[in-house]
Amino acid sequence: MMRINNKKEILKYMDDVLFFFRSYLRSKDFVEILTPKLVPVATDPIRGTKKEIFIVFSTNGQKRGLLAQSPQMFKQMAVCYGLQRVYEICPTWRDNVEKTERHNDEFWTIDVEMAGISTEDQLMTFLGNMIKCVSDRIFKKYHLKIGDVKYPIPVILYDDAISLLNDNGINIKWGEDIGPDREKKLANLLKNTVGDMFFIKKYPKSVKKFYIKSYDDDNKYKHAFDLIFKGWEISSGGIRETNIKIIIEKMEEFGVNPRDYMFYLKVLEENPTNHGGFSLGFDRFIAKSLNIDNINKFKKHLWGLNYETK
Repeated sequence: MMRINNKKEILKYMDDVLFFFRSYLRSKDFVEILTPKLVPVATDPIRGTKKEIFIVFSTNGQKRGLLAQSPQMFKQMAVCYGLQRVYEICPTWRDNVEKTERHNDEFWTIDVEMAGISTEDQLMTFLGNMIKCVSDRIFKKYHLKIGDVKYPIPVILYDDAISLLNDNGINIKWGEDIGPDREKKLANLLKNTVGDMFFIKKYPKSVKKFYIKSYDDDNKYKHAFDLIFKGWEISSGGIRETNIKIIIEKMEEFGVNPRDYMFYLKVLEENPTNHGGFSLGFDRFIAKSLNIDNINKFKKHLWGLNYETK
């Protein structure tokens, strides 16, 4: 197996992996879009807080806008404009409340959105196929296995994950987000049976955002999933809600003022296209594929900047 550890090798590896992802998406008729990065409102709001946003000021001290947390709303709008399949590879910014080895305030994502999606299983299948294609190309070029990954990627229900954790003395209440520490422990518990990568799906509505569609027969759960790779969540996605009345209701419950998001709501109201998507953390995928266990140390190694983890 080839070892990739110096800066030149890592940067070349990142370039190739990015090319592999982009090539796969283009081969599946996706259109690459470029969305705003200086925005007037949070583009992926966090419940009850504005701490995950950087505010940008002009030289005279006047507030100009926010650095985009995500292209979430814009990629949905692009699909509703009539583009069936879109993606963006872009930087995003979060003033993360959680300070862990996998969190960084600036990071790169591969964001994907597609029309004609009715279940999260379709999205998980697509994401699994994309990762398999990319990992095969990595192995062919670098003779590097990204890990013990089984295809199709195994799936575990949120309820079963909670039960497994509690059965093993790791306390968690139903309705709580599993979170970084417990995801690592869950991955250790499942490693011998599912390998290094698995999906968690069917999350409760308390965990996922207002734009994720609820199950029609039970408002208790959302059509949502996360992808765990060597103990880190590297992707999150789901089916989007397109009923404007429901979105507004959920926004208000979430602590978001719908009037601030009319640019987004108007497009969905005029073109209520069934769609879904996901975001894949590129930095996290790179780090874990190379068995790097700290994003901040990884960035510091590459560029010499001090990203402090508290």
